[in-house]
Amino acid sequence: MRPERPGRDPSPAWLRPGRAEASDLPAAPSLVELSRRQSLRLLGTRRVGRLAVVAGGRPDIFPVNYSVADDGSVLVRTDPGTKLSEGSQWWVAFEVDETEEADRSGWSVVVKGLAFDVTRTLDPRSRRLQRLSVDSWAPGPRARLLAITPEVVTGRRLLPRPPAPAGAGSGS
Repeated sequence: MRPERPGRDPSPAWLRPGRAEASDLPAAPSLVELSRRQSLRLLGTRRVGRLAVVAGGRPDIFPVNYSVADDGSVLVRTDPGTKLSEGSQWWVAFEVDETEEADRSGWSVVVKGLAFDVTRTLDPRSRRLQRLSVDSWAPGPRARLLAITPEVVTGRRLLPRPPAPAGAGSGS
């Protein structure tokens, strides 16, 4: 395996955030399963995701701001409420995605794991998580920190069909 050059992303162009060039795309639309590493890399490119918890026996989902730790943990800044009361010390799911409606492409990453309120915990991992910055867009202090330990990380990317060359299929 060749060493990576600093500042150069070795990922295929279709995996990088943003639009890929037509020459980088497959001949037909395709759905690609992403590795855990690729999924975590994409997860780190966004700041808004959705946290899913089960409250009162029913699923509930919340848009949240987040940060990703080096170990893949997802950190959400919040206040007391459903996210903490129903999410802390329980299994949760977290999802982030990007879509391009114009060419029907995009990607999605899902993290499933146990969530813990690490606001006042003193263990070394919690201390590292407490130092992460989570820029909350919602008003108010959002003084509590909910950390999701990733047990399962999955990702998929839907690649569009490249555009036809100019003049192709015009019948002239």
